[in-house]
Amino acid sequence: MRVSCRLLREQHKELVTSCAWTPSGDELLTSADDQTIKRVHGDDLTTETVVGDTDGFVTKMSWCPSLNEKQTSDTLAVCCSDGSFRILHGSTGREEKRVQSYNTGAAISIQWNLDGSALATGGEDGTVKIWSRVGMLRNTVATTGFPVYGLCWGRQDELLFSAGKMLTIEQRERKRMQWKAHDATVLAVDWNPVNNLIVSGGEDRRYRVWDAFGRQLFQSQPMEHVVTSISWSPNGSAFAVGSYDVLKICDKTGWTHAREDLRHAGSVLSLAWSQDGTMLGGACASRAVLVAQVANRSLEWKHFHVVLKDAKQIEVQNTLEDTTESIVFRDRVLDVSMEFGFLVVHCATPQVHIYALSNLGTPQIVDVPHTRSALLLQSSKTFLAAWTVFTYEGRRVCGPQALNGIVVQGLDRSTVALNDKVLAILENNRTSVRLVDTARQQAIGVIQHKLEIVQIALCKHETDMLAFVDRNGDLFVHCNGRKTFKLPVTMVQSIAVNDESDALVACTDGGNKMVVWYYPQIVWIDPDLLADTSTEEETPVLAAKQPQIVSFTETLVTVRTQNGSLVTSSVSRYPSLLHKLVAEERKWEDAIRLCRFVNQKFLWAILAGMAIKMTHLDTAEIALAATEHVAKLNFILYLKEVESEKVRMAELALYRRDLASAEQILLHANPPLLYRAIKMNARLFRWERAKELAARDPQLAKLVQLYEKRWTSQEALTDEETKELKAIKVQYSEKPQDDDDDDDDDEDQDEEGDKEDSDKVERARGREEDARGSSKKHSARQPHRDPGEQKAGDADDSADLEEEADEEDGREASATVMEAKS
Repeated sequence: MRVSCRLLREQHKELVTSCAWTPSGDELLTSADDQTIKRVHGDDLTTETVVGDTDGFVTKMSWCPSLNEKQTSDTLAVCCSDGSFRILHGSTGREEKRVQSYNTGAAISIQWNLDGSALATGGEDGTVKIWSRVGMLRNTVATTGFPVYGLCWGRQDELLFSAGKMLTIEQRERKRMQWKAHDATVLAVDWNPVNNLIVSGGEDRRYRVWDAFGRQLFQSQPMEHVVTSISWSPNGSAFAVGSYDVLKICDKTGWTHAREDLRHAGSVLSLAWSQDGTMLGGACASRAVLVAQVANRSLEWKHFHVVLKDAKQIEVQNTLEDTTESIVFRDRVLDVSMEFGFLVVHCATPQVHIYALSNLGTPQIVDVPHTRSALLLQSSKTFLAAWTVFTYEGRRVCGPQALNGIVVQGLDRSTVALNDKVLAILENNRTSVRLVDTARQQAIGVIQHKLEIVQIALCKHETDMLAFVDRNGDLFVHCNGRKTFKLPVTMVQSIAVNDESDALVACTDGGNKMVVWYYPQIVWIDPDLLADTSTEEETPVLAAKQPQIVSFTETLVTVRTQNGSLVTSSVSRYPSLLHKLVAEERKWEDAIRLCRFVNQKFLWAILAGMAIKMTHLDTAEIALAATEHVAKLNFILYLKEVESEKVRMAELALYRRDLASAEQILLHANPPLLYRAIKMNARLFRWERAKELAARDPQLAKLVQLYEKRWTSQEALTDEETKELKAIKVQYSEKPQDDDDDDDDDEDQDEEGDKEDSDKVERARGREEDARGSSKKHSARQPHRDPGEQKAGDADDSADLEEEADEEDGREASATVMEAKS
């Protein structure tokens, strides 16, 4: 990255004190000691005078934020050396309000809050005050005794200001936070609402990056001169630093993107970014106005490399074919994105140009609404531009009206995620994520979390699975309508999802480890297999360097460290191939052959999870035998013998810990399997639900009562109650009476079933070993678990519910099958 700078030396006759961009981002307003305010047009850099005589020396200015995209604010606030601040009409320069805020000393800092409802001022006498939108005094926040050179607002209306060597955060209904920030006077400070980071600069010639709790994240080496100005870019990805004859663009982690030496510019007293983050304005002590354009931004995807050469030109290089093509646009480029075989360019027109990387000749051109954000996001079939989702053919899929009610402050790739069917947006409170179905153009759910969320990511193929990281560094996965799971990692720095499969990668333990979950959806299928489907790698090169994952393409993970260097790491290729064979093509035999060829446990575990999810029991049997999960294999063998499809589906839902779905499957069968549903709830100790289902049938209600007494009371059933229980069970299960006459007969049948189940396990494992050509023999006899207990053993909630007192019900599975047949 580099910065293309121009110094306009004929705009003012005296020192330029402050600058601010209009909300539209097309014009830069500057004030100077010649008591004028002038406007510079960003496109042709022409100048016109807004206020010919300010009747005072303007020290700082701040433009009121726009309340929404349709209504652009035209209110400008300036503070002056006579201790007053004034509210001006931005277009005409007409003074609408003048307030004498300080009687002793000048007003030297002023800033609107994020929604434009309040205004803060700082004085040379050390007093910080908050004013209403119309200039009425609301509160005197602090009296410090030091000049307040800088102040800014947080996203929750916290107020940050500098006084001497200290930084102070004034919070509503919380204790004031204060810490020593520099070894000398703090001259500049800024707080970004997107990443919630603070950057400060002072007379000690350093600039520092802090989090919202005052913890230092980065400290620069001493510069040649004092740091006089600081400003965050709107999306929070970078910040600008101004000093004597020097302009630096730095990443949010602190390392330097670009440094530009300004000849005869003097100290850069003020910096301001345009709303789209592509242009930078500065006020210089040498009477010059600085206008800078960020260029030479680059991005990569597979064997393609794109560079933004200047404001209106990009260069596309194909390293595989050793070709380079240059594309020139009529308007300046706001953002560029390249993924999934397409290049998308957002211009200031506002238009979006869509290029297929296989043919860069004629693009698709789409008109988009004018917005303050130029963020581009891509999925395999759609992309997001200006709050609107389009296909790569240029067809509009979802518009801004689907986002009605969503309030956000700024957009970046950590707060917005997109796949082919779902758009996820982190709301302004940073504790809730809104999910929008782009095809139906309506919200499908809101994810609420207790702590602040710092990053979100959507899987590209599992359309409703979202991963997010909270403020504590914990990683969670959420699927719409299912329970949110916390993955067993800590201190997560960054996450990313693969572009070809649903694999999820995370830098954990402060960068010491890189963990890859090749099939994270298995937490809703069988959490016991989660550890088998992940790999962990020690990464000492990333330790304590705030690693940020840039991309996860095919098998390559690219990570950027705190010093700006890129570190790459490769992961296994086989999970992506397996995902393609199973999820996209349903080629189970080819998937089994791939697993046998690779012969690694994590690949078999992934196949087992996919097979259980898609109810392909033959493949699940082979995969579980290869992973040596014998208890789970027993359960699959039992399911294969169940004749009723509804009962089999209910058992699989129960295996996946989805109790509600299991019950609904039984109740919606034809005819409804009510007895089976009641029995399932009783075995899970869900007595209230079991009584609710049995309320209309006196005999079933009596059955639940007897079960509750047997399993929760210390008193044993009487002989009469035992006979009544058997009679009810025979009536609803339609088993022959002889099967329930004697408990000893059930025990004999259980012993025979034990031998039969063990033989099945031996045969299944033997077939798998023969298929792989192994001579290893498994002759260990597995302890007996009857089919009902095998299923309950795989479900956490029903693991301990099968007791010896229920021996006469050992063949309940057969009874349920007969019930389904009836």
